[in-house]
Amino acid sequence: MKKMSRWLWIIPILACCGSPPLEVEKSMEEGVEVVLNHLKPYRLEGEPQELQIAKLFSIDTEDPVIIEAGLIDIDAFDVDAEGNIYLIRWQSRENFIFKFDGQGTFIKSFAPRGEGPGQFLFSGTVRVWGESTLMAQDPGLTKFQLFTLDGEFIREMETQQRFSILQMLRNGNFLIRWQDENMAEKQRIDHVGLANVLYERSAELDAFAWSPPEVAVRFVVPKGDLVCAASQDLIFVVHPERDYEIRVFDLEGALVRKIRKEYKPVRVTADFQESYLSQYSEDSLTRQKVAFRRHWHPCRYLMTDDEGRLYVMTREEGVNANEAMYDVFNSGGVFITRTSLANLGPQSPLPARIRGGRLYCMTEKANGKRELIVYEMIWN
Repeated sequence: MKKMSRWLWIIPILACCGSPPLEVEKSMEEGVEVVLNHLKPYRLEGEPQELQIAKLFSIDTEDPVIIEAGLIDIDAFDVDAEGNIYLIRWQSRENFIFKFDGQGTFIKSFAPRGEGPGQFLFSGTVRVWGESTLMAQDPGLTKFQLFTLDGEFIREMETQQRFSILQMLRNGNFLIRWQDENMAEKQRIDHVGLANVLYERSAELDAFAWSPPEVAVRFVVPKGDLVCAASQDLIFVVHPERDYEIRVFDLEGALVRKIRKEYKPVRVTADFQESYLSQYSEDSLTRQKVAFRRHWHPCRYLMTDDEGRLYVMTREEGVNANEAMYDVFNSGGVFITRTSLANLGPQSPLPARIRGGRLYCMTEKANGKRELIVYEMIWN
């Protein structure tokens, strides 16, 4: 664990120039509210719109103390209500899950390698469930392992349907993702939806159908993906073919709002195109099917905080290396400010969480080693 001199790590939010609009522009579409946001944030009376981020400590996989504990890589994590941090490795010869306290001190590791109850051959996600339970999943299996927050194995949870749990919701439902195939159309279909307390898929919120390059007549790159997150009361979903539009659902899956925003398009560069095509030989039939989009989709990653704010990672570069610009919306879908955050990996966003007034960002160094950095967030 590395502690930092706090005053050195104050990062002010970027101010947006000019006079922003005062009244929030809204409309209705088929009975659903649409919030229309522009390039400049709204200035709302009584709404905190200035953010400072102070670095508190980090859990660094190059730290000798961390290495001695057995943590040499980080693939996913979650945080409980007390600020304890649970990190998981996807591959391990010993334990898969590592627990740290709210100051970054290592407490224990658990979930050993094996095929028995409470054991893993490979792991995927780790999620805090309620006030006292930790859930972890091997993505290749239709079961979840439940532990106490102290690492004691409770039981296995079998499901009849294959899906990944993205988030536990306050009403007992689960925000989930799954994929199936339409053999007739030679398509794969990615879904985001809900599972109920019986661990059965209960609702679909959105779906994205695409054809793998080997069978597609024309394969458009970047393909894009469904992106989603949930606050205490709402679920947010972005579809790769709907531009800058975020659909907002309640915890039962009813559409309650659409958030739209103007943005500055970011071009798909010639360097990216060349790098992508390099995986195919010059005479490859698949290579000949590839068609590049002119611009990236503007929304790349979503997360929320305890006050219901929504943070949207855009394709715009951030202030520093490995940072990206985020648009921040209040709980009503109104664009209120922008900031630069550091959870951008070499190929894709890395996990980040906001809980209890703290920001937890996974970062990757130039040598490929990962670090979880913890910040205090101060809104004014």
